[in-house]
Amino acid sequence: MTERSSPINIPIKHSKSKFSFNLPPSDCQSYFFNLEINFFNGKKKTFKKIVDRKYAQLIDEDDKIRYDEIKNFKATIIKMPTHDTKELVLNGDIDHNVTNFTKNAEDIYIEFSKNSLNLTLCTCYYIGIDFSQTFISPPN
Repeated sequence: MTERSSPINIPIKHSKSKFSFNLPPSDCQSYFFNLEINFFNGKKKTFKKIVDRKYAQLIDEDDKIRYDEIKNFKATIIKMPTHDTKELVLNGDIDHNVTNFTKNAEDIYIEFSKNSLNLTLCTCYYIGIDFSQTFISPPN
């Protein structure tokens, strides 16, 4: 059996940082995404997701939503858990002259894409800044 030698103390030089950082140990922020789409035939469909990242793929090819049948949409994002119940809302009509339609507001961005089978892909993003997550402050 091989014997192990005892550990050696190696001195490490520390210097005081000019900046202080505060990053919470875990980000418990989740996002509720809600997408309502209205079709030209008067029907309506809603997609909902709760995710722990700032974006969600709300419609994919498996949903079989035809791009040319979508009239308009309403996307809503709510940060959870939070004491601020502010809803971020984005409304719009789909431009069928393009195969990739995007729209954004101050804190929300949405993208609709049409694939070669005329099926819709849709991803929605929260693009706001979360000041509650990272802080940098100068030294005293």
